Amino acid sequence: MDTGIFIKMYELLTNQKATIIGKPSTEILKITMIELNKQRKDIILVDDDGFSDIQGGKQLGIETILVKTCVYKGGDEEKYKPNIIIDNLEEIKILIEK
Repeated sequence: MDTGIFIKMYELLTNQKATIIGKPSTEILKITMIELNKQRKDIILVDDDGFSDIQGGKQLGIETILVKTCVYKGGDEEKYKPNIIIDNLEEIKILIEK
């Protein structure tokens, strides 16, 4: 079984239609900005997934940093055009100190 069956169960129990928010949907980023009371200019999205996270950030005009770890796939930097590309999270410290 996957999450779909559980979503359907909750819809039936609550008599409400679920709103599905999945990556790379920008909705989750919009909700986060509202919850944190932040504007696009106040946020830097740091992630290693070009498709689901960097792409969403770029669509909203948020500055993005692609980290070449874990989920990163070679070529993501050309495909998703992050603002900054780093090899590891240690480099964040260097960026902050600038």
